[in-house]
Amino acid sequence: MTSKSKGLPAGIAALVATILLPACGTHAPRMAANPAAPANPLASRPADLQFNGKVIRVNAEERYVVIECAVLPNIGEEAKVVRNERDVGRVRFSGPFSFPYAVADVVGGQPMTGDRVRQ
Repeated sequence: MTSKSKGLPAGIAALVATILLPACGTHAPRMAANPAAPANPLASRPADLQFNGKVIRVNAEERYVVIECAVLPNIGEEAKVVRNERDVGRVRFSGPFSFPYAVADVVGGQPMTGDRVRQ
């Protein structure tokens, strides 16, 4: 008989570690601030190109996804999953978070790798 423990499955922690460990110790060079640049770089893009993130991993059995985000969401925040400009699901951000990656529980639909996540 098995019991489901509270908290994150070990698989989530391993997945996040696998994604993040190769980047340890690397830093992007700092760029000088450009006063002419808009405060929000997405503000100058057409609305159809604005998105909060992209699904990069899906665990259909455990019903969670790993999303690469432009800005990390808050725990409990929900977003819609979009494919070919059609809503195909909803996710609720549950963590862990480590920029630019966030884990979210699937609350509706069937997200696929490559889907966009929008508020």
